[in-house]
Amino acid sequence: MRITAITPMKNEGPFILEWLAYHLMIGINDFVVFTNDCEDGTDAILERLDELGLVRHLPNPSCVREAADGHHWAAMSYVDAVPRLRRSDWIVSFDVDEFICVNAGEGRMSDLFDAVPNADFISMNQLNFGCSGVETYDLDTMLMDQFDRSMHKSNQPYGWDRARGVKTITRGSAPFDRMGNHSPHVSRKDLNWVNGNGDPLSPELYSGTLKSTKGDNFGHDLMQLHHYALRSMENYLVKTDRGDAN
Repeated sequence: MRITAITPMKNEGPFILEWLAYHLMIGINDFVVFTNDCEDGTDAILERLDELGLVRHLPNPSCVREAADGHHWAAMSYVDAVPRLRRSDWIVSFDVDEFICVNAGEGRMSDLFDAVPNADFISMNQLNFGCSGVETYDLDTMLMDQFDRSMHKSNQPYGWDRARGVKTITRGSAPFDRMGNHSPHVSRKDLNWVNGNGDPLSPELYSGTLKSTKGDNFGHDLMQLHHYALRSMENYLVKTDRGDAN
């Protein structure tokens, strides 16, 4: 089984190895990483990982056309044009500050697929983590051990129906039109699209594409996506200086 991850990166050097090792451990085995305008050695690290056969590192097509923005879209357009992608069993687009957390079975991707054997699309909700009061990032401690304070899984503590961002794991043979950053774009409604509980989603939600869910449509029983958008306070300053990755 080939499970392909598509990931654009810019200046993520300190975080690559933990992210890669973790996702290899849970069963993702094909990484396609696009970089642009790196200044911290991210591209050099990925080149070495490519030489070792652990990832495929490519310059973002946006660099060829010297685009100032739209790097995510350029990467998605490129992979859509490569027939190899549709031969993958499963495909997921997510970022290096996001960790897939499978709650089914022993926590591997195969356990997730066994839990929803007929699904073509599995949308996992982002569970956003803060800085946990950490000012300086500790390079000798795992990221997931340093930042352990997240938003609530339930909306009840907030008192309002806040939306939850999603990323979607897509079966390669599923009838989608093109890949997107959050979910593939689709034009059909007779799809087996489930949420993080394994519950089917209404076609009205994914008309075109799906970027978030709310109400009874999100869930974490089978999986969620840990999103470390801030990391430490110092990391956040560096990220702000870098600018939006897109």
